[in-house]
Amino acid sequence: MIGGAASANNARNPVFSAEEHATRLERAEAALAARGLDGMLVFAPESQFWLAGIMPADVPCRMSCLILGGREPVLVTCADSVAAAHCSTIEDVRPWSEREGADPGRAVAAAVLDLGLAGRRLGVETEIPGPGARTQALIAAALEGSCRLITVDDLFPGLMRVRSESEIIYLRRAAELAEDGLEAARDSAAEGCTPGQIVAALQSRMLAQGGGWPGPGFSPTLWPGLISDRRARRGPEPEPPGRRLRWAGVHRHYHAAMMTTMMTAAPDGGVGAEMHAEAIAALHALEGACRPGRSFGAAHEAQTKTLDEMGSGRERQDICGHALGAWFSAAVHPGDLLRAGSRTEIRTGMTLFLRVALRCPQTGIEAGAGRTVLVTPHGAEPLGRELPTPLLLDGPPG
Repeated sequence: MIGGAASANNARNPVFSAEEHATRLERAEAALAARGLDGMLVFAPESQFWLAGIMPADVPCRMSCLILGGREPVLVTCADSVAAAHCSTIEDVRPWSEREGADPGRAVAAAVLDLGLAGRRLGVETEIPGPGARTQALIAAALEGSCRLITVDDLFPGLMRVRSESEIIYLRRAAELAEDGLEAARDSAAEGCTPGQIVAALQSRMLAQGGGWPGPGFSPTLWPGLISDRRARRGPEPEPPGRRLRWAGVHRHYHAAMMTTMMTAAPDGGVGAEMHAEAIAALHALEGACRPGRSFGAAHEAQTKTLDEMGSGRERQDICGHALGAWFSAAVHPGDLLRAGSRTEIRTGMTLFLRVALRCPQTGIEAGAGRTVLVTPHGAEPLGRELPTPLLLDGPPG
C-alpha cells in the first residue's frame, strides 16, 4: 500500500459513490464464482473505471492490472501513473518502475502470491488495448506454475452493458452536449464555413459547455478521409458532394454519439438527400427493433430489410452500431457490436449508438444517420431531442 493512493472515503472527486462501486464489485465477484474462478486480472481501462473508478493515466503505461480475489482489490501499475488511482476506491496500489528491461509480470506475480492466490484459477482479460502480446506473455510466464489463467474476455462487457441510474444521468448530459455541437455545426454551415471550421466549431461548443474530450475513435471525423486529410499522400482528387460526420458529446467519460451527412448544395441529382433519407428510415427501423428480449442480430436484420425494401443499392457497413458508455479506447468488444448473426440479448438499461452508413459506389457520395438510445421496457428511447438532419454546404465538403 502506498500513501498517495486514495481510499473510498477520501477520493478526490469520485465519479460514482463508494456504495455503487461496492455493488459492482459484488456483482463481479458473483460472476467470477459462477464460472468457477477465484479471482481475475483486469486490464481493460473501461473495466477498471467501471469497477473501481480508476482513470486511465495521462502518461504512457505499459501495464496496469487490477487484481480481484483477495480481501480487497489491488492495483499494480507503473509508478508514473499512480495518480490514476487517486479518484478510485482502491486503497492498495503497488507501483512498478518502468525502466529498460523491466518485467511487469514479476510485479503482478508478486501481488498474486501475496494475496494468497497461488494454485487458484484466475480469469484474465486478453482482448484489450492495454498490455501488448509481449507484456501478456511476461505475466503468463511469471505466473506459470503458480496459478491457472483462464481467458475471460466477455465478463466485464456483459456486466457493463446495463447502465445504472447514475450512468444514465451522465449519458443524458452527454447527449445534450452532442446536440449542442450539432447546433454549432449548423450555425457554421449556414455562415459558409469550411468543413474544418465546422468541425472545430462543433468540438469547441461542446468543450465550452463543460464537455470532456472524446476518447479514441470519437473525435469529430469526416468520411471518406479525416479533416487532417490522410489522402494528401495520394495527391489531389475530386471531392464527393457528400460525407458522413460522426462525433460524440462526453460527460465524465460517458459518450453519446451522433452521425449525420455533410453535403454540398450543388446539384448532384438529389442523390445525397435521397441517401440521407434512406439512412433515416433505416435508423428508425433499428430503433424500433431494439426491444428487450430481442438480439443485436435481429436489430441488424431490421435495418437490412428496410434498406432492401426501399430498393437501396448503396453500399452499407456490416456493423450498424454498438453498446456505448464510458469510452477510453478505439477497441469494441465483439459482443457489443450490432452485426448480422449476433446473439447478444437486448436488455432494459442498455445504451446503444445506432448508426446507418451508406455509400454510393458510382459517385462516391457518403451519407449516414445515427444517435444514441436508451433501451427501456417499451423500446429504444433516443437520449437526444432530435434527428441528425444533414448539414448543407456551399461547396464540396472537404
